[in-house]
Amino acid sequence: MTKITALVQKTFQGKPSGFTVTFDDGRSGNMEEKQSDKGLRVGDEVIVTEIPYTSKAGKQSTLYGVRLGRQGSQTPPLYKAPQNTLQQPPLNPGDRLTALSNASLKASYRVELAKVVMTGVTAGKIEHKEVKEWFTEFCSMVDDSIDELLG
Repeated sequence: MTKITALVQKTFQGKPSGFTVTFDDGRSGNMEEKQSDKGLRVGDEVIVTEIPYTSKAGKQSTLYGVRLGRQGSQTPPLYKAPQNTLQQPPLNPGDRLTALSNASLKASYRVELAKVVMTGVTAGKIEHKEVKEWFTEFCSMVDDSIDELLG
């Protein structure tokens, strides 16, 4: 375990955009917030996971997943980052389907469908009174496809 020696919030165009973190072992860089605990403070003992990152421009760096250390235990990090994400084979679609239950898979796609329909409304492609009809039709098509895939 290591301790946080500095935690600085970054901004982009005046809006919060993450944190830069420094540890007592000399490592410093951007914190990966999705893989980090909330409410971290300078002085906290933490478990750090290094996460390889490649920007859209191709620049490689390391992000840090930061979890609070549990006093008296050597709990391993909840996330083990792959060593080389660029050479990792893509996930087989069947693997993902079997990992999620039928109901949770349908629910996640309904959220995405709602976004698509609302985008159509805001773009003026779908009339407000047609939203329910479009959403219901799309959900029916996706539900049928999921049922067919999962058999």
